[in-house]
Amino acid sequence: MHNVRHLPTCNLLAFLADRRRVVERDRLGLGRAIVPGAVRALLPLVLLAACAEPRAVAIAPVPSAAPLEIAPIDAGASRADAAPSAPPPSCARTPCLVASNVELYTIARRELFMVREYAARTALVRHGLDDGIDAELVTDLRPALNDSIVALEVDADSVAIATSFDVLLVDRARKASVPLFHDSWAITDVALDPTSLFVLTRDCAVKKVARAGGSPIVLARGTGKSCMGLSLRLDGDDVLFSSEHTISAVPRAGGAVRTLATLQPDSTILDIVPNGAFVYALAMTSRGSVLVRVPRSGGRATDVAPAGMATSTHALAVDEQRAFWLEIRGPGYALMSAPKDGGEPIVVRRGAGSISSLTSAPDGLYFLVHTPRNDLMRLDNP
Repeated sequence: MHNVRHLPTCNLLAFLADRRRVVERDRLGLGRAIVPGAVRALLPLVLLAACAEPRAVAIAPVPSAAPLEIAPIDAGASRADAAPSAPPPSCARTPCLVASNVELYTIARRELFMVREYAARTALVRHGLDDGIDAELVTDLRPALNDSIVALEVDADSVAIATSFDVLLVDRARKASVPLFHDSWAITDVALDPTSLFVLTRDCAVKKVARAGGSPIVLARGTGKSCMGLSLRLDGDDVLFSSEHTISAVPRAGGAVRTLATLQPDSTILDIVPNGAFVYALAMTSRGSVLVRVPRSGGRATDVAPAGMATSTHALAVDEQRAFWLEIRGPGYALMSAPKDGGEPIVVRRGAGSISSLTSAPDGLYFLVHTPRNDLMRLDNP
């Protein structure tokens, strides 16, 4: 993202999420590749289009981007389609390649789940972080040909795959999927608990549907004109969600919506992460981006660090000691970090190209490098 003056919120929010959805066939025939660098080059056109009819998720054609360089890869790193026979190598100084052609991923406990693009199909793949073994669970993930896959959520039994307007529930044991949710409003984020699926849609509504099926109910509505790109998280008995410059909570079982914090009016919250007694939020303001934290019980937001220029709506990760986020640095990226209680930011890693989808896992930091192959990389925990 660029250090810009405040823009109309609906334009900005639609752009942030649509950036994640823009896909194109790469020139090598390897499948879809997310190309945020190309989208940023078309920023004026995308922002003008973002406030069109809210039910439409129209994406302007994206010109082919020149191949982007990525940082050198450890020689021991596993290649795209090879299941490693040993635990991953040390990736302390140079990121290791985990897989290529990755459209989206999520990590739960010691398992990595990826949506991978192959020449003739798209597949959901489970990758064991301990054994390094890949297992393909299902294919045919898109109800409609042009649907984008926007979110993944995993628990012990199932994987929820959210596309533009639908959510599929994959039975991990049976390796089969069933449609669970459909909405005429675009889906921006999902979350799972043992009995229910929670969905945030572009009309700023938090919706709940039983995993056994049935009609969804509306738990809450945000305050924004558009909720594209905003975040939904489960924490304790609550569903946490953001809309424009507000962080709110609603009980999973239903009930009154509570406002945890309201940031400055010129703020747009890009991502939220609950961590212990606080909720961390990455927000863009007219003065640039900032990382703040809010008491979980509600209260005033305090700055953790100036966060430069965030590159993704889901570019924030917090572990036991530190917070991590992404910045644009010239033609490349910088992976940044600061103590989660506040302190001076440091540069963890620089590289060429653009990255997104930052995740903190037990064995390191995972992120996508948007080359023509969409490489999923891992860096040992700093």
